[in-house]
Amino acid sequence: MGLIAKKCFPNATSVTDRFHVQKLATEALQEISIKYRWEVIDLENDVIEKAKKSKVNFESKTLQMGYP
Repeated sequence: MGLIAKKCFPNATSVTDRFHVQKLATEALQEISIKYRWEVIDLENDVIEKAKKSKVNFESKTLQMGYP
């Protein structure tokens, strides 16, 4: 993409704007958050399944997110 821009617009100046940088960073963090959330859900499902097989009562822990 950079090579195409240089060939088509040789006198142009490349700039980075805050909006798009923030957008890309937010999207990346969202993807990571979703990935880890699914990992935790899978882990909890495994623990629940093991508890059922061993006939142990499973109680899920609820954590606060730190919001008022």
